[in-house]
Amino acid sequence: MRLMMTARTAAVALLSLAAAGSTPAPASAQATAAGRVLTLDEARELARRNNPVYLQSIRNLDPASARVRSAYGAFIPNISSSLSTDFREGRPQFFGGQAFGATSDVVSSGYQLDARMSINSATLLGPRQARAQLDAAEADVTSARQSLAHQVTLQYIAAVEQQAQAQLQDTLVATAAAQLALAEARSAAGAATLLDVQRAQVQLGQQAVQRLRAGNGADLEKLRLFQQLAVDQPAVVQLVTEFPVFEPQYQLDELLAMARGDNPELIARRSRDRAAQAGL
Repeated sequence: MRLMMTARTAAVALLSLAAAGSTPAPASAQATAAGRVLTLDEARELARRNNPVYLQSIRNLDPASARVRSAYGAFIPNISSSLSTDFREGRPQFFGGQAFGATSDVVSSGYQLDARMSINSATLLGPRQARAQLDAAEADVTSARQSLAHQVTLQYIAAVEQQAQAQLQDTLVATAAAQLALAEARSAAGAATLLDVQRAQVQLGQQAVQRLRAGNGADLEKLRLFQQLAVDQPAVVQLVTEFPVFEPQYQLDELLAMARGDNPELIARRSRDRAAQAGL
């Protein structure tokens, strides 16, 4: 009787595990378990708003813009003006019985307006040089934005991979627990030995260790991701973006043409070359 009850208990446990794996949880329970979700696009936007290295590259645009305004300001002439007034009271002076000087008050005024402008080769080429430097600074910002997006994407993929590994280890632990319950039931029924039970226990322990390592790895990769985003990591966060696998159809010539025309680092170097030529 005891053997039959043990076997029945093991069967009920196996059926419970199978039902738990096949029956979906309610939507509210799933949302509570999932916590906050973070997509790849949201991660990129957070990085653009908070990453200090990228924000520093944006601030470098201000001096370049100021140099452009200063270069065009050299064409504005320097204008100076002055205004003077003089008042003399009308009082005659007597010398030798003769009156000299005006008998009425005298008011006089004068003004002066000067406009000066100096133009040389540096003044003429200054806007060109400053504009090239501004183009280089804007290209640096584009390069920093693309580099940041690349780094965030790679780290997001690494975190998603570790998250999937952790979920896989959870499934393997559940499977090992079911195998242990089955081995104990068979041992109680006399269909298996104590060694089989011990092997199942060792397997369950090994899977539990693997699950712990995978969970720690997932937490570490998420921590590295939020370090790049420069924001505080929520207590529970799930990465939900999926990455479909497809075969790229690009040609080498197309990729080279795209790189020559759109690569921001190359554009920045060309702009600095124009600025250097103007300065020369």
